[in-house]
Amino acid sequence: MKNFEPSLYISIGANHNYFTLRETYQHFGRGEVCNGVFTGTVEVRSFHHFNLSQNADEALEKARQAANDMGLPLTTQESASTLQSKMVEIQRMSAEQLEIRANRLKWEAEQRQLERENEFQTMLNNGRFPFGKYRGSEFFLAPCDYLQWLINAEFEPETSYFKLAEVLKRNPAFADLVLPKADKTATVGTIGKRQQFSATVTRKSYYDGFYGRTYIVTMVTDDGVCLVSKSASFCPKMGEKLNFAATVKEFSEYRGQAQTVIQRISVK
Repeated sequence: MKNFEPSLYISIGANHNYFTLRETYQHFGRGEVCNGVFTGTVEVRSFHHFNLSQNADEALEKARQAANDMGLPLTTQESASTLQSKMVEIQRMSAEQLEIRANRLKWEAEQRQLERENEFQTMLNNGRFPFGKYRGSEFFLAPCDYLQWLINAEFEPETSYFKLAEVLKRNPAFADLVLPKADKTATVGTIGKRQQFSATVTRKSYYDGFYGRTYIVTMVTDDGVCLVSKSASFCPKMGEKLNFAATVKEFSEYRGQAQTVIQRISVK
């Protein structure tokens, strides 16, 4: 490109908030120089100098001053009102494009959510785990204690775990994994007295202290009474049905559930 001279012009910034000052330059692409002549591609590009203003009159004044200081021609000949009109039109078009993009993204997100929900329900209907460690596996392939936990835990309604648990509860093959529920207010026995119990283990946990590990075992009797044992040695299996003798230590309450605390358990 012969006799190229750089120049300045007023543009509108990428965010469509400011008038900006840009300068043109020659960009040389790949090629060779033969006999002093470049044979590659040459094109005119521009780079950003600085933001001028959000006001067209002020932007024109600053651009003219910059052109004078740098000794470069200012090619922008539009009036301030024309520049301001262009800014408003670009902002309007940009707002419309953003709205269209936002609506598209919202629709795409809704479609992905719908696909996930359909896949989730299909896997449940086919007897497969729709999420988690066993995702895609048949219910029967999961460990029994995991299934039992899912069936008997209390999950928030409408959550994924809640929906999975409800399906498992309705499956006759897992009926024996359903553990009894305790009466919220019932207790049994007399403090300090020993008696016979028949109960099912519904929950186990433990903590480590100065004297070693202590197991906390929750059971529910055939009459729906919640029994709790804290012992270093009594650690039956989840879901196990036991007949035993124990001494009533005290009555307590935990999260609204009445508990009969027992000790010195002797299983038959």
